[in-house]
Amino acid sequence: MKRPSESGFTIIELMVVVVIIGILAAIAVPSYRQYVRKNAQSEAESRMLALGVELERWRAKTLTYGGFVPNRGWSATADTVYTPSGSTAANHQYAIRIMHVSSGSTPTAVSLSTASPANSWVMVATPRTGSLVADNPMLAYTSQGVQCASKASDIMVAAGSEQNCGEGSEPW
Repeated sequence: MKRPSESGFTIIELMVVVVIIGILAAIAVPSYRQYVRKNAQSEAESRMLALGVELERWRAKTLTYGGFVPNRGWSATADTVYTPSGSTAANHQYAIRIMHVSSGSTPTAVSLSTASPANSWVMVATPRTGSLVADNPMLAYTSQGVQCASKASDIMVAAGSEQNCGEGSEPW
């Protein structure tokens, strides 16, 4: 007597497939997260460089950086630009603040969107807390050409007052 042919997978075959998928996921997920972090930082750096060009055009027209408002094609408020494009204050990866650091014994940040005269600018990009990029460094870019990345929370004042961004920073 002949047994009927059975079709399907055995439990061992299914377990082998589950193990293979688990191994691939264990490798792919951290790599993807690292890719997202690097991509977010690169996009913020690129946006900062483009804003620097726009600021120089503004100064060529008005002879001051004061009163500058970012291109309306970007997701922005008066003095903050959000990356990636199309993001808002609620879902951005980096928030780029554009400001003038006033001179004096204690430098303080003043918005460039006000009409007051400004002969220099500082941009600081801060990763959004609670997001995948929260561990990324803060980025700074100044009108003197200083470009740096740092985990320090005082990067803005350091970028406005020195030719580097302080201790523990590195160029980008």
